[in-house]
Amino acid sequence: MPLKLFADPVAWFWFALLATALVLLGRHRRKLGLLFLGIVLLTSLLEALRFPDWLMAGLERPYLRTETSLTGPADAVIVLGGYAQPSHNNFLGIEFNETSDRIVTGIALVRDGKGRVLVLGGGGIGDPPAPVEAQAAANWIRSWNLVSVPVKFLGPCRDTHDEALHAATLARTNGWRKIILVTSAWHMRRALAVFQKAGMDAIPVAADFRGIPVDPTERHLSLIPRTSSLVHLNLWLEETLGYIYYWLRGWV
Repeated sequence: MPLKLFADPVAWFWFALLATALVLLGRHRRKLGLLFLGIVLLTSLLEALRFPDWLMAGLERPYLRTETSLTGPADAVIVLGGYAQPSHNNFLGIEFNETSDRIVTGIALVRDGKGRVLVLGGGGIGDPPAPVEAQAAANWIRSWNLVSVPVKFLGPCRDTHDEALHAATLARTNGWRKIILVTSAWHMRRALAVFQKAGMDAIPVAADFRGIPVDPTERHLSLIPRTSSLVHLNLWLEETLGYIYYWLRGWV
């Protein structure tokens, strides 16, 4: 059994449920014991089938290895925020998180000649929120001399809908006709729909795949639920409910 399993809180909770079920059955509290045991077996089955990963893969698969199919560069590469935050605690001045593939992909695209401008999205703090994430990322990009194209901001954005509206305004102001949209694969469906609703001709290039394994031949069987599975389930629910909310608001 992997040592790190003992540090996983979801695994600990599963073991506690199993122990509780066995204790209840041993004390002849059959109905309650079987209920707890049923929960244990159900969660084990879902983990064995990698059900949360399967749900995430359903969001991601349409954007797997998406090609830009452009004969020339797009007018702009737009990277949606959520990948970092400013930090005074480290040397870089910026703290990246698990979605940092977004900004790396955007930089790679413009370095490969796929876009004439790099546009950074993201929220911030205050009311209205200042684009502190984008500013911190731009400072890092400039200090490392990572791109030779102009770097622009979408401005203060509270959510993906705000990012789409600000991008549409920038496109009209600068005469952009075609843009490349970069975000996490599991977030792309909602993001692409809201950008298209805002009138943007957007080509999706996804990053940060979670449900689809890096190695397609990877095989593993686990009966003990992990925190990572709970995180994937949370992301899937957030995106699914978010898309419904956007649809009800007429944003997609």
